Amino acid sequence: MNPKQIEQMNFNEGAVWDMLQTARGKSNAISREALAEALNISDRKIREIVAALIVDWGTIIISDYRSGGYYLPSCESEIETYIHNLHSHGVSILKREAAIKKIDLAELLAEYQMELPLEVS
Repeated sequence: MNPKQIEQMNFNEGAVWDMLQTARGKSNAISREALAEALNISDRKIREIVAALIVDWGTIIISDYRSGGYYLPSCESEIETYIHNLHSHGVSILKREAAIKKIDLAELLAEYQMELPLEVS
């Protein structure tokens, strides 16, 4: 992330991004609770900010589901592991949704295909 991008962030996005600079690698993860307390904002808002940093700003921030903490990857294997975990979690959720709707996974994926934009920016 370049300085110009950082300047364009809102205050809370910039503050979370700054705090995450000390959280390089899983062993240095910062909990959502610590981020929320330091910035005096809600846990939910922290999750929204992290999502915006990833989706809108293109940063790679890893979430440790067990600890509830966030960190920046220190190596490629942390990214690969996180992608695998996201994929497994996403598939599991889709399977449950299909089961609840009493449709097969292919039908559910067709529904999503119609809802998703053609391009991901």
